[in-house]
Amino acid sequence: MVVALQSPVTLAGIAFDDSDLARLSRNTSGGFNVSMFFDGSDAGLTTNAEAIDVVTGLADGSWLISTRGSGAVSGVSSFSAEDILRFRPTSLGTTTAGSWSLYADMSDVGITGTSENITAVDVAADGRIFLTTSGNIGATTGGTSVSGTNEDVVVFQPTTLGSTTTGSYPSPLFFDGSLHGLGRNALLGIDVPV
Repeated sequence: MVVALQSPVTLAGIAFDDSDLARLSRNTSGGFNVSMFFDGSDAGLTTNAEAIDVVTGLADGSWLISTRGSGAVSGVSSFSAEDILRFRPTSLGTTTAGSWSLYADMSDVGITGTSENITAVDVAADGRIFLTTSGNIGATTGGTSVSGTNEDVVVFQPTTLGSTTTGSYPSPLFFDGSLHGLGRNALLGIDVPV
């Protein structure tokens, strides 16, 4: 299991920053072994705004990451909290290396502002992007729109990805949390088995 950490912490004698990812693996005694999975500072995440708040792996071995704020890394001159970065590792662990690209510029498709910081992402095999935001969301693109709150899951169907992201919102909401008793309970992680 790979986890992002909300603040700097030392686990099993390893100092983790909030731009790092920890790997927890089950051991034979029923506990967990802890190791450095992704060293954010090695990969260029060095400011407080570049703390990781979203991570998900893709089938090709790359990782999608979103941060709490704006920043820049090699290969991406600038990104914001509503953007999704892609990291293609050549090595992971205490010596992390690889290349960055902008997976999705969500401001191109109407997701902007501090309340629309992405807090969870999952990508289906057909390319649809499922996401949650830190606050209310209201986005319009391609003649479609979506609105919701931080307990809802939005689905975005991309046509193009990268620095020019286009697509549509095929349904009002994929999951309306208020209909299931989650009113004012922000979603901070999702896994959509579709």
